[in-house]
Amino acid sequence: MFTERSEREANLFDKIQLSRRIYKLLSTHGDAQVNKPAKVIVYAAVTPTKGKEEEFNRWYVEEHIPLVQRNKGWIGCRRFEKVGGDGPTYLVVHEYDSSEWQTSPEFRACMEQAIDFMGKNFDNTAVRERRVLQRMYD
Repeated sequence: MFTERSEREANLFDKIQLSRRIYKLLSTHGDAQVNKPAKVIVYAAVTPTKGKEEEFNRWYVEEHIPLVQRNKGWIGCRRFEKVGGDGPTYLVVHEYDSSEWQTSPEFRACMEQAIDFMGKNFDNTAVRERRVLQRMYD
């Protein structure tokens, strides 16, 4: 076991921010597969404005997911709620079989709808995160 770090390693560890998040599954939509890796994973996490949680969840399930399902290559998604740790309250993990959805009119419609909803319903206390991860090798 190493007890001393190189200067380079020490600098790297000074910049790393680690967080522990524990989520429970709320719902699964489409054909999201636990044991079949998707080519593209999109995760989005949000903490809605206090008092807007119920409205956010209704919108996401009843309006937003049906719109996302139209994206080319969409396989499915899983929705989660935080039960421990830091980070946003709600997390969704979308799976795609290609990255073509990112340039589609359907994706643009999804993003416009999300921006419109969040702009009208979230204030500056809302927290949002979004990441796109693409598998490089088959």
